[in-house]
Amino acid sequence: MFREQFLKHLEYEKRYSQSTINAYKVDLHQFYRHCCTIETQLEEVSYQTIRSWIADLYDKVSRRTINRKISTLKSFYQYLHRNKLLANNPTEQIRLLKQKKTVPSFLRQSEVATMLDKPPEELSFPKCRDLAIIALLYGTGVRRAEIVSLRDFDISFEQHQIMVSGKRKKERIVPILPELSQQIKEYIQCRNTQFEISQAPVLFLTNKGLPIYEKAVYRIVRREIGSVTTQGNKSPHVLRHSYATHLLNNDADLNAIKELLGHANLAATQIYTHNTFEELNRMYKQAHPRALTNKEKTIMKVTINSVRFDASEKLEDFINNKVQKLEQFADNIIEIEVFLSLGRSQSKNIDSKVAKIKLEMPGQELFAEKQSATFEQATDEAVEALRRQIKKWKEKIREN
Repeated sequence: MFREQFLKHLEYEKRYSQSTINAYKVDLHQFYRHCCTIETQLEEVSYQTIRSWIADLYDKVSRRTINRKISTLKSFYQYLHRNKLLANNPTEQIRLLKQKKTVPSFLRQSEVATMLDKPPEELSFPKCRDLAIIALLYGTGVRRAEIVSLRDFDISFEQHQIMVSGKRKKERIVPILPELSQQIKEYIQCRNTQFEISQAPVLFLTNKGLPIYEKAVYRIVRREIGSVTTQGNKSPHVLRHSYATHLLNNDADLNAIKELLGHANLAATQIYTHNTFEELNRMYKQAHPRALTNKEKTIMKVTINSVRFDASEKLEDFINNKVQKLEQFADNIIEIEVFLSLGRSQSKNIDSKVAKIKLEMPGQELFAEKQSATFEQATDEAVEALRRQIKKWKEKIREN
């Protein structure tokens, strides 16, 4: 009963989105099942009960996921305590776990240009729609849920701006370039011709003429980003991150970016300063003559991508230490990208771990993929394969 009451509070008073409410619902249900296993009611939960649940999760999910679940419990019990439905708040002494700060994934400007600058041709409705979605996501930084709810009259073609309904139904106005206005106009004309209508319930429709949904947008974006990059994260949020990062790289004011993105506070926007500084720092150390060491050694950038699961901090540290050792064999490595995914063993019908590593040096790219029982072992084998490739490459250079 308390759970349902709390979820209604989130929906009607807090005005949270349905996806956020669903996440709270899942977390509370998981905690409820944990309480059932130890024969404890939700209203009888103690500090020790919550600590035992966190300990049980520790080796199963990432610290970021655990912190989200802790935040759910804190909100739930604060609500019960504030409304005098519970005498004590068992989450008062619970603290969030420390976790590594990560910078968001983003595309290079050249990669975005490759996606958007298609050669002029007669586009079908799906291609016209997909291109308009990519252009609008990158051109405005809107979220996936926000683009799904857009309607024709939310767009002012005269003033080149759109009205966006964001989190908690907060509205904001975002400017768009005249070229993007024209592209949306052309899409609407293509859509209306395709379905023989004068107006649609929402801006973007599926191939069957129904309002587009979030998963469909995700699939479109994933396919298009996959055509220009091999990075692990290909979600619509990557285009939002790219929008903010490129604005900041081109001297946009941080407070202005905050307003454009619809962030509630500046702290949420400041993650892009870390991203930009990392890129600037790498470029500086590669380009400044006083920063170069013997043999013009470059500063190696390491990116770890986990596909459809959250890699633990311990696993990321292990992989980072392993790939860093490749600098012993080549001092001009620019970037190493690691992709971790789950596969199926060919010899046995069991899950296996796959590690793919791409290594970039000036004028040369090397690649290794290994599959093993653990990510650590697969990474070990892939690093060893790259070491052998580097050796052969250096021998080839000496021969020439």
